[in-house]
Amino acid sequence: MKNSTRVPNSLNLLVAIKIAVIEPVLQPSMTTVLAEVPRVRSSKYGNITCRVWVKEALLKLDELGYIKLIKTVEWIEDDAILKAGGNRPRGVRTVISSSGSEA
Repeated sequence: MKNSTRVPNSLNLLVAIKIAVIEPVLQPSMTTVLAEVPRVRSSKYGNITCRVWVKEALLKLDELGYIKLIKTVEWIEDDAILKAGGNRPRGVRTVISSSGSEA
């Protein structure tokens, strides 16, 4: 997996979803947790992609108590796809809070 700094300007980015607010004191340890999320084939989701990595990361952050998911990762993904699909024909990008987590 390669790093990218172009995501905010990507024409493919249609929706950003806020999952949680992380207290500044927790950010360094959360960064360590995220660095340890595997970047290889996922036993749960299959071949690694950005989407698969995010799903694995959400599960790990929920498991360790950094975030609190109240819906499944699959539900959050489906909601993001639905919101993005609504934005595409209108040519807009939005940032929303997920109703699948307690932010």
